[in-house]
Amino acid sequence: MKQEVKIAIVVTFSIGILIWGISYLKGNNLFSSDDYFYAQFDDIQGIKASDPVMLNGFKIGYLRSITLLQNAGNQLTLELSIQNKYSLPKDSKALIFSTDVMGTKAIKIITGSSTELLKDGDQIASGIEIDLLSSFLPLKNQISDLILSIDTLVNGVNSMLDSAAQNDIKQSLANLNNTSAQMSMLMQSERNRLHSIFSNVDSLTTMLRKNSKNLSKAMQNFANISDTIAKSNLKRTIENADKTLAQTAEIMKKINSGKGSIGALVHNDTLYHNLKNSTESLNYLLIDMKENPKRYVHFSLMGGKEKKEEKK
Repeated sequence: MKQEVKIAIVVTFSIGILIWGISYLKGNNLFSSDDYFYAQFDDIQGIKASDPVMLNGFKIGYLRSITLLQNAGNQLTLELSIQNKYSLPKDSKALIFSTDVMGTKAIKIITGSSTELLKDGDQIASGIEIDLLSSFLPLKNQISDLILSIDTLVNGVNSMLDSAAQNDIKQSLANLNNTSAQMSMLMQSERNRLHSIFSNVDSLTTMLRKNSKNLSKAMQNFANISDTIAKSNLKRTIENADKTLAQTAEIMKKINSGKGSIGALVHNDTLYHNLKNSTESLNYLLIDMKENPKRYVHFSLMGGKEKKEEKK
């Protein structure tokens, strides 16, 4: 065999191996006989060719191609390559679903209950599985945008701050760390006192819990007293007291104006002086009676003789 023929055989074999390897990496097996089924979608949710076709979590084929049908309302036709050793009922359904939190897509086959099987080239019913990840995908995009905006804002703030401002921030953080350390040392030094305070609080709580019945009884008694006061005729008593005070004020007003005996006594100086003179005269009379009792009272043991002599 000539050298050129050997080289051509080797190159051809290498090209074949390369093509088979590329196809195998894409999920195509050139040496297997697959059945092809077609499914139509309005939206394929980002799925792409060579994505797997799964049955109960097991790969039974792959997505061979995607065709956009512009003359049919821009619908998309997916060609599914499934190993022919797997038989699918005719009422089976192909669903696009997410396989992980990153939104990786695949096709899930939901088998039906029909006794009639799908044949090569048949169209299979299609749909999209609505899962939690798909519903959170817009939120994930919004969060990504928010994080990007925050990062841009932080970079802008960093560019605006000069070295002096950055040093001030560092100094503030250092002071905050020192304050935190001092607070920790204070808590450590006052640990016994805090323990004592908490013990006292616990003792007080225990005492209140033990005397809850007495406290309840005291509160009940206080409630009874309040009810008694509320039911008593306190309003009438207050009204009577107001009337009494009003009458007393009227009497004092009359006294101050000089009306009545008490008012005359308070405001009339003559009556005051007469009473004073009478009191002084009575006082002089009593003193004279004490000093000269014979002027006012006569005592005699021989009363008859004195009377005879007086007659004579």
